[in-house]
Amino acid sequence: MRLLAFKPVYRSAHVLQSEYAMKEMTADDERLARQVIRLLELFALNADDTEQRIVGICQRAWTPVGQVAAVCVQPRFVCLARTTLDRMLAHDIKVVAIVNFPHGSSNIQSVTSQVRAALLSGADEIDVVYPFRALLGGDRQPGLGSR
Repeated sequence: MRLLAFKPVYRSAHVLQSEYAMKEMTADDERLARQVIRLLELFALNADDTEQRIVGICQRAWTPVGQVAAVCVQPRFVCLARTTLDRMLAHDIKVVAIVNFPHGSSNIQSVTSQVRAALLSGADEIDVVYPFRALLGGDRQPGLGSR
């Protein structure tokens, strides 16, 4: 039995529909798809993200050829993402909180607070946006202490 490759069909630039165009997959395509899907992370990091969008990205994390590695969200959505994935019995999909996003400009106390809150909300991993602007401005030790 061969799996079918699913390609999302978009009705608009912003709305992913649940319709799929299908084509038959070769055994090599299937093997490659299974390898690659386990390495992917899905991101929802827009300023206007909603709970509905987070639930949607969690639902798309489970594909016909396997589960993605992680769903990456802002700290305020960690609990929702973890709860949604758990309800789907997708316990192997990690929830990653992206802190100090988007510009890496928060002070160390704020970043520490974001990390703690994300961990308490169920984050499996934390990605911290490095304070790159400070480095570009000549500070050779950004992120090491208070600013």
